Amino acid sequence: MRTKKRNAFFVEIIIVILFFSLSVVVSLELFVQGHMKSLLSEQKNMALIRAQSAAELVQGYDPSGYEPLSERLEGSSGFSSEKGCCLYYDGEWNAAEQKNAVFELTARFGEEATGAGRMVTVQISVTEFSNGEAADGLISLETG
Repeated sequence: MRTKKRNAFFVEIIIVILFFSLSVVVSLELFVQGHMKSLLSEQKNMALIRAQSAAELVQGYDPSGYEPLSERLEGSSGFSSEKGCCLYYDGEWNAAEQKNAVFELTARFGEEATGAGRMVTVQISVTEFSNGEAADGLISLETG
């Protein structure tokens, strides 16, 4: 009789431990997913801030002018031409060389003829690099 009670007690303890283990696994997975979403949100916020900064500098900017747009953006490293510019940032959003870049901000200029003259439009996008190749488009803005 005593052995049956002991066996039942041990089975009950094992079931409780298994249930607790399953709860820990599920909780840990939720925390990991929450952390990953938090990191992605932080990256998208910084990408939006950089893209908005670029959009504000582009306002009233003449692409054929003397000063390249990449020099107007504080703390940036990249190249500029009449058709647009490309800026590179590391994982902490500091200026970086292209080979060390984690993020790339690209601004492409376009022109549209309107009844009042010409309108310059700019397509600004921020992408993330993974293994040296563009992996994920974080944000995209269009101004005009």
